[in-house]
Amino acid sequence: LAQVRAEATAAYDDVIAKAQAAVARGKEDAKKATKRELADAEERVKMAELKLKNWTTARDASAAIAEEKSNEPAENTKERYLASVKDVLSVKIDAEKGASVTDQEIFRKHAAYYENEFLEDMANLGVREPTVLTRVTEYVEDIVEYVKKIIDNGFAYESNGSVYFRTQRFDASGHNYAKLAPEMRNNLALLNEGEGALGDSGAGEKEAQSDFALWKKSKPGEPSWQSPWGLGRPGWHIECSVMASDHLGANFDFHSGGEDLKFPHHDNELAQAEAHFGCQQWVNYFLHAGHLHIGGLKMSKSLKNFTTIRNILANYTSRQVRMLFLLQGWDRKMMFNEDSLKEALSKETTFNEFFGGVKAAIRASGSIGERPQAWHKEERDLHKRLVEVQGEVHRALLNNFDFSTAVASLLDLVAVCNAYLRARESGKHLALLLREVAKYVDRILRVFGMMPDGDFGFQAGAGGANREETLAPTLDVLAAFRAKVRSLAKSNIKDPAMREMLELCDNLRDHVLPEVGVKLEDGAAGAAGLWKLGDPVELIRQRDEKIAQERENAMRKLRNKIASAEKDLAKWALHTRDPKERTVDEFKDKWSEFDDAKRLPTKDAEGNDAPAKANSGMKAVKKFWNKAQKEFDALQKKLAKNANLVEDRRSELAELRAKLAKFENEQ
Repeated sequence: LAQVRAEATAAYDDVIAKAQAAVARGKEDAKKATKRELADAEERVKMAELKLKNWTTARDASAAIAEEKSNEPAENTKERYLASVKDVLSVKIDAEKGASVTDQEIFRKHAAYYENEFLEDMANLGVREPTVLTRVTEYVEDIVEYVKKIIDNGFAYESNGSVYFRTQRFDASGHNYAKLAPEMRNNLALLNEGEGALGDSGAGEKEAQSDFALWKKSKPGEPSWQSPWGLGRPGWHIECSVMASDHLGANFDFHSGGEDLKFPHHDNELAQAEAHFGCQQWVNYFLHAGHLHIGGLKMSKSLKNFTTIRNILANYTSRQVRMLFLLQGWDRKMMFNEDSLKEALSKETTFNEFFGGVKAAIRASGSIGERPQAWHKEERDLHKRLVEVQGEVHRALLNNFDFSTAVASLLDLVAVCNAYLRARESGKHLALLLREVAKYVDRILRVFGMMPDGDFGFQAGAGGANREETLAPTLDVLAAFRAKVRSLAKSNIKDPAMREMLELCDNLRDHVLPEVGVKLEDGAAGAAGLWKLGDPVELIRQRDEKIAQERENAMRKLRNKIASAEKDLAKWALHTRDPKERTVDEFKDKWSEFDDAKRLPTKDAEGNDAPAKANSGMKAVKKFWNKAQKEFDALQKKLAKNANLVEDRRSELAELRAKLAKFENEQ
């Protein structure tokens, strides 16, 4: 353990020194930044400071484990210490031993592991499968040919086994380098960051500092393939240009990615492809998405302010995650925090309740042929709002995919429709209009991926009854029967058997039905309750939240009652004392003798006579004495009516405390 600790201490010193240097560099860059660059520069400083804080905290935590005095077995302490220094030692070991890796299959297995995890995560999020999946390792020969073509066209050169792109010649030949972020073209810090491990490792390899690697000579321990320039590996940017060109050609419409990839990655992709094809525009439109921010900073593993898709889906559904992002601009910072998640859950619940309410109203309206279908003001107002929202949503999506505005319009339509449902008696709603509104909301939410796509082929039940239609007769009978049983039980609630029956009715509603995806609401005055179908996971979450809230409310009421009882007992303990004794105790530092009849002091604390005419200090004594006497008399009257008043209150307090303890133990 001592040897490992020495290694870890040295590694921490190294990474902390580098982190401190990064903070200092970031602050200097921020001072030099233009007004346009300042926000990004300041965020980089915050990220560097957080990284420094994380390394420092990790060092202190591991040191505490090593130095603590504990009765646990030494092996356990060692395991905890090794776990605490894993990150910093991994950096050190990779730097020292990475060059010894010779088995190329290791790299493919590593990539395959995370590729499978990624594909599973996308499926769990409900993201559609791509038409094509490309891997760089399957494109190495194509990349070599692509690079050779760029060299032949005069825009790249070989140097010391690597190949670099000539940015200056590209500009001079009528092209436009860094067209996405021209203000960044001379930002060497970003250029070097974009190159990473592919950067110029030997002095003088590049013709110009802005040139970037298309092919890089491999170092020991790195993946490598044969090429005309020796063993090497593709540059980061060339991979994307080659794979996209293979499937989309010399020009295509849309290319997407994170906003931090604009420069240099996407600008370098454009330069490579245009140099290869001899064209002026390889991509027509770029869609740069905003970053996910946690704790106010861009999510980053190195900052330890990250979460995984699997962690998120352990607590939230894929639909809730989609709603979270729909409520935020796709091209702006996306905030992931408790408030944004609560808002997403609230909106999802609103839509879910809306669909359930509409379905219930349609069921209650019965056969269309047997009901009046004339439209009145309420129907015309609802239809008018439907048409307006259809236009609003269309315009929002045309306006840079403004999903949040589109969702807001849908929610407004839902609110108008809910008002219509409340305004009409059950069974008197126009099912055709309700269905039209619900189908439109459903269609747009499906476009947004809020409901899963069906697979190809005829779906089960196509042309016949769906799940809701199949279950409706049974659930209608069940809801009506439960309502009658519940009404009967409530009519004779003092009977223990009836109370048990009422509990069973509640258990059916709160525990049995949600487990199978049915939400049942109590009807008024013995009427059958309203039922809705939903996702069992979500219904159980809503139920548990409701139970937790009810528990919290009950505990708050108990605490208030306990505080009130404690206050009464403390007050009564005071009020049972003789009023004169209370007064003497209150003023013993000022007065030593008192006149019982006048309730005034006669001698001060030193034994001197009190003034003949009562002053303000003496009057305060009389006021206190009178109040104490009044409180004493009031309590005596209560005790005359109930001699066990104090004991009863103590017993009540004990019961309240026991109930609260039971709640707390159940938590």
